[in-house]
Amino acid sequence: MSTELGPGAWCWFQDPRCVTDGEYTYAGWVEPEGEITISQFDHETREWELNRGIDVIDYDDHGSPAIHVREDGRVLFMYMEHNADRFRYRVTRDPHDITALSPVESFEIPGGGGNYPQFVDTDDALYLFHRDVGDEDSRDWFVRTSEDDGESWSDPSKVVTFDGGYSLYMRVSLDGNDRVDVAATPHPRPNDASLFHGYFVPSEGNWYTSDGERLDPPFYYEDLTCVWDVESEDRDAWIWDIRTNRDSPEVLYTTVATDDVEDHRYQYSRYADGEWRTTPVADTRQLVARATGGLEDHYSPGLYFDHQSSSDLFLARGSPETNTDESNTRRGVELERWRIGEDGERVEPVHAITEDSATNQFRPVSPVPREAGDESPIEVLWMHDQAEDTYVFNRFTTSIRAVESSPE
Repeated sequence: MSTELGPGAWCWFQDPRCVTDGEYTYAGWVEPEGEITISQFDHETREWELNRGIDVIDYDDHGSPAIHVREDGRVLFMYMEHNADRFRYRVTRDPHDITALSPVESFEIPGGGGNYPQFVDTDDALYLFHRDVGDEDSRDWFVRTSEDDGESWSDPSKVVTFDGGYSLYMRVSLDGNDRVDVAATPHPRPNDASLFHGYFVPSEGNWYTSDGERLDPPFYYEDLTCVWDVESEDRDAWIWDIRTNRDSPEVLYTTVATDDVEDHRYQYSRYADGEWRTTPVADTRQLVARATGGLEDHYSPGLYFDHQSSSDLFLARGSPETNTDESNTRRGVELERWRIGEDGERVEPVHAITEDSATNQFRPVSPVPREAGDESPIEVLWMHDQAEDTYVFNRFTTSIRAVESSPE
């Protein structure tokens, strides 16, 4: 049985959007009027608590917060307006209580193109990866560090550069304490979008390609190892999720046919024995943003690793029946659990999470353990449609749902 948490949205490049410390699970999103909303699920009472409107920014899903649970149990929520010039954040005053927060604090994003905060917590420091406008009006990726668990932050250091144009997207892994894997793709609408991978070792401060060749930042994103090549495959890639998974990195992404923007396919790739191996997962022609005049036709319903499992993932797709029904443009996208085989050569469905829905289900998110072993009874959260409007990042009528794991 799912729980309706209220109106809201997120894009898929802020993370973690949902975190568990083993006792509570935290999530956040932006509501249709720009209110930042945070939530807390008590594992013992099985009850949700929401704090709506902790800040108000622009009406845009890029404002959804990234979440960090501090060592002292207090929770940091960081967010900003789309292409902003400042990060904004609030911290709970006490552990396990989202009702009282510190005043809004902020610090500058020099280029004014800031977005997509992604936290990586290691033994040595807390890292913040984010996008910004670089020296040549590009949209590059930077990293900052905090030695005091988010109280203060270093100046930004440029890591990955993009040679102008619109725009580079990057996902960082959240599960490897002394290894941070990254995957990067440019936006597939105006670019030839291949997928590239590399990794960072925090204890060394060094960056590497997939096969261990040292990189000196800032480096161009194509200096990383190519996972998916648009020229040979004739399909653009767009990254969705990544995890280190015991030093065998894995990525989930969409590929879109260069001659048919409605031909979306989900892919899974894993690095093993010195090479990237790709396994097709599923197809979907049931898009989130169909009929938007080409504005966001590359928005797939989405997929995301189950970060409480080493083998599972969640994906949203249209059923085979709705995929072939051209008249059904806004119904039939369901949420499913899939499983990766031990050899990585098979990715197969396990069970449906939603069925016979009157609305589309998309952009699933699973709780990310704060530390290894932290578990949450929440299986997955996701967005669903409240109306028949097509989805655009700054014009949406969606709501957030959550479902608890089924007893074994």
